[in-house]
Amino acid sequence: MTSCGGMTQPRRCLWLAVVVMLSTVVAFPLGVQGSKTPGGWSINGDQEILADPTRPVIYEAYPLGDSLSFLDAFTGNVVSTVTVGQGPMSVDLSQDGSWLYVAASGANQTTVVDVISRTVARKIALSFSPLSVRAGPNDRLYVSGAQDGIVRILNATTGLVLAEMAPMPGAPRWLLEASPDGTYILVHLLTSGQVHIAKYGVSADQFVFLAGDNSDLGENFMQMAVDWAAGIAYLVSGTPYGIEMVSLANLARLGWLPMWAYPQGVALIRDRHVVIGIHRNFYDADLWAFDTTTRAQLTKVPIAVSPGSGYVSEESLLVASAVAGTVLLWTEGELRILTVDPSVSPGAPAPDSEVVGLPPFYVTARVWRGLVEPPSNTTSIAVDGTALNGVYDPFYNEVRAPAPVLPVGRHRACRNVRYRRFDPVPPRTVHRI
Repeated sequence: MTSCGGMTQPRRCLWLAVVVMLSTVVAFPLGVQGSKTPGGWSINGDQEILADPTRPVIYEAYPLGDSLSFLDAFTGNVVSTVTVGQGPMSVDLSQDGSWLYVAASGANQTTVVDVISRTVARKIALSFSPLSVRAGPNDRLYVSGAQDGIVRILNATTGLVLAEMAPMPGAPRWLLEASPDGTYILVHLLTSGQVHIAKYGVSADQFVFLAGDNSDLGENFMQMAVDWAAGIAYLVSGTPYGIEMVSLANLARLGWLPMWAYPQGVALIRDRHVVIGIHRNFYDADLWAFDTTTRAQLTKVPIAVSPGSGYVSEESLLVASAVAGTVLLWTEGELRILTVDPSVSPGAPAPDSEVVGLPPFYVTARVWRGLVEPPSNTTSIAVDGTALNGVYDPFYNEVRAPAPVLPVGRHRACRNVRYRRFDPVPPRTVHRI
């Protein structure tokens, strides 16, 4: 990006327009103000937010309101907002990616949104309050009730109930996950007690029970992310203090990825083999990244806790966009964006800033090493096309270089990061919204 400023007389000054040159589209992980939907585990398991698998778009509903927003997955900025009905608890994409289904619990309806035009296409009236919605094949929806503990198969056009079941007597709320082809669903109990998960096949508009858990997955369910291709579900709950790994074949516990007290969320970037989790303790919080193949910890990023003691927040919201290569984390009043790959951002002087007087002064670049740090990376700084001799300071994660003597006027500073990675990622064309 390029930005330029003018020169103010009569002061003797230098103006630098900063150009950040990157080998991938990135954002530096600094906190910026953003709105956070209060939708913690006790309401809906954070199913109000969804990353589009083929577009750099995040869909975020507002369970305590009546709207759904389209967010830019690179920046977290709201691009557009549409009214979908009171209490939107869960969102899911149709199998062809054209429609977004929204379970509007307070309106007793499923709202269908056109993803391209970002408008409401139709509203499916229901005879119950929906909690969790997932798209199936052949014009089918899987929907759980917010109050009756029933899971249903619906005709996605008419809302007609084709089949229903109660996975467990007396259990009021179930969250759903559906396989990409819609032939399997997971139902997991939304409760502060024992975590329970069951797997069902779906055939001829009927549910067929296939497997249940072994009552060894902890308590106080928070959130789940499913890698259907790898056959593993990742879930976080109040205990244990990490990310649980569950086999999709038989729901047996495979192990865990240790974090620390009070896990709050989990997200996947499948094509990079990365699972991300967050814990929020009374006095600290961290974002954790693990390699799903080796189970090795890749990095841990400290997250500020507010307030600092005596309170465990349940207001964090976590989502990962594989297309944008970003992880978006909302905490109280703040949005952080972290990139999977390394990036740089302007240090000093800031874009369009004024440098008063003559050198010496430093041109600096803040360096983010990435959630998945490559074997090597090099950050360089240039002014008006001339490379400078920069030195990396690991304490500040900053590269600084002495600026040359420059005439009064506008000048261009470039920060560039080059790196190599060895995990092949399929090429794709990314269109910003």
